[in-house]
Amino acid sequence: MRNWRAEHRRLLARVDELNAQGGVDKQECSRLREEALDVINLAGLSSNPLYKQIENLRRENFLSNLRGRLEFALKLVEAFQRRRRSRIRPGSRFPSPVAGSEARAKTVALLFQELRIVAPHLTNGEAYQEVRRSHGNLKIFEILETRPKLQSDLVQSESSRGLLGRAQLLAAHYHGRELSTLKTDWKRFKPRKFRRKPSAASESHILALRPPAS
Repeated sequence: MRNWRAEHRRLLARVDELNAQGGVDKQECSRLREEALDVINLAGLSSNPLYKQIENLRRENFLSNLRGRLEFALKLVEAFQRRRRSRIRPGSRFPSPVAGSEARAKTVALLFQELRIVAPHLTNGEAYQEVRRSHGNLKIFEILETRPKLQSDLVQSESSRGLLGRAQLLAAHYHGRELSTLKTDWKRFKPRKFRRKPSAASESHILALRPPAS
């Protein structure tokens, strides 16, 4: 069986080589397009809209556009593989929308982990639609079905603080609560792995405040 990653690397190298030479003619465009579609098939993305995008590429800026789509294909496959390796089973472990404070904090944690999967690929509106189709079973997209105005908030920075804020906002909509309530829930009940360990300086300060043993 042909290795799609090896074919992918070979094709990218060929695109770069042709780009350095100054471009391609119509016949070479057609050949490269067929090779790219073959790679997409090998990667299991033939049902993805990316296939049609490559199929309909025009000759204007052909090489750069083809390269961009091949790079995005790699990101899609890697995101899918990470999701399969993840212990999260999207949508199946979320608390009830009417759950209490501790459960709401769990919702924030689960949404945060989902956002970490997709955020690196949410560079623009077009990318959002691609990721939405390939990760449609994630809870974040279920929530966004009823809150489409929040979609633009996802296409932002990938910092952990930014992702946490978006997770809290989505959780607030999921549970029908104010954002401030979810922030309080998170502060009080966030899972242990999200809690900061006190620094050595902080521990020394705490010890200094303790009364001496009698």
